[in-house]
Amino acid sequence: MGLWNTEKCPICGKETNALGKSAIKKDNSYICRNCFLKLTSSGINTSNIKELSVEELNDIVNGNKKTDDIKEYDMKTAEGMYQFCVDNGFGQGMTKSWGVKHFQLIADNLKNEEKVLIAFIGLHNYISATKHDNNFAYVLTNKRFMMAQKKLVGEAFQTVSLDNINDITFESGIAFGIVTVDTIKEKFNIALDKYSAKNISNRLHEELDNLKRISYNINNNQMSVADEIKKYKELLDMGAISQDEFEKKKKRLLNL
Repeated sequence: MGLWNTEKCPICGKETNALGKSAIKKDNSYICRNCFLKLTSSGINTSNIKELSVEELNDIVNGNKKTDDIKEYDMKTAEGMYQFCVDNGFGQGMTKSWGVKHFQLIADNLKNEEKVLIAFIGLHNYISATKHDNNFAYVLTNKRFMMAQKKLVGEAFQTVSLDNINDITFESGIAFGIVTVDTIKEKFNIALDKYSAKNISNRLHEELDNLKRISYNINNNQMSVADEIKKYKELLDMGAISQDEFEKKKKRLLNL
C-alpha cells in the first residue's frame, strides 16, 4: 500500500490520503482523520479502535452506541494530561516531549483540591498561520483556566479565575478552528484543527455549565440550612422547643 493511497474510509466512505490517515483497524483498513476524531471525542481510546468492527465504530460515530471503555487519566500529572489530549484529539503540539514540558508547568501549580476537567494544546494568541505565540498547554479546572508554555529559556504561565471568564466562543477559519476565551481583562485566541477546536469549545461549555449547576446547588443548600436554623431559633425564642432541642437540630443541619 503506497503512501498516497486513495483507500476509502470504512465508516464515512471518504478517501483516506496520507494527511488524513489517522488509525489502522485490525483488518488493515484505514479510517480518516475526521472519523478518528469523532471516535476519540466520544470517549473511546485509540488503542481500542483497532479492536472494534466497522459496524461497532460506525454505531459509535453515529451516536447509536456508547462505549464503556473510557480510559482513566491521571490528570494531576503532565503525562496524564498530555495523553488525554492525544487520545481525545485535543492537540499534540510539535512533539510529545515539549507537550509534556508545557503541562508540567501546570501540574506543578495545581492545588490539592483542584481537579483538571479538560486539557488541550493549541496555538496561543493566534492571529494568522505565521502570527501566534506557538503551542501552549491549557486546562480547565474546577477553580480556574490555566495556560502554560515552557520555553528554551524561561516559561510563560497565566491563570484566569472562572468568575472572570465572560464567554467561550468557536469560529471556523480558513486553515484552523479558533477557540476564543473572553475574560474581563483580555481575549485569548487558540487555534487547532477545525474539528478539534469545535469539540473543545463544546466540552469547555459543558464543564462550565456543570460547575455553575454545582455552585448553584451548594448555594441553595446553604440557604436552606440557614433558613431551617432560623426557623428553629424562632421556635426556641417562642418557647416551643428547648435549648437542647435547638442545639440538636442545629448540629444535624450542619452535619456536626
